[in-house]
Amino acid sequence: MNAACTSSAIDEVPALAETCGVRSAASGNPAGEQQARTRDALTELHVYALVLDGERELIENRIAELKRVRSRAHELSELRRRRTEIGAQLDLLRQTIDALRAAVDPSGQNL
Repeated sequence: MNAACTSSAIDEVPALAETCGVRSAASGNPAGEQQARTRDALTELHVYALVLDGERELIENRIAELKRVRSRAHELSELRRRRTEIGAQLDLLRQTIDALRAAVDPSGQNL
C-alpha cells in the first residue's frame, strides 16, 4: 500500500458521499445552508474514516500473510509503518469530527 493509493481513495470521498445519496439539500436560508454544508463535511469525514479503516484492514491481512510466509522483511516493515501512520490519521480524523460536531451542535441534538 502506498500514499498514492490512499490519496486516490481520499479524492473519491465526495463522489462516494454523492453516490450514496448522503448530500444534504440546502434549505435556501443561510442557517440551513450552513447546516447542510456541515452535514456534508461530517459525512465526508466519516466516509474518509471508513476508507482508512478498510485500508488498515487490508494491510493487517497482508501483514498476517507475510508472517506466515516469513519472507519479504522489507515489505512487512513498510506495511507496519503504513498501519501505524493510518492509525494516527484515524485518531486525528476522529478528533476533528468530534470537535466539528461539538462546535456546530454543542447539545448533540441535531448532528
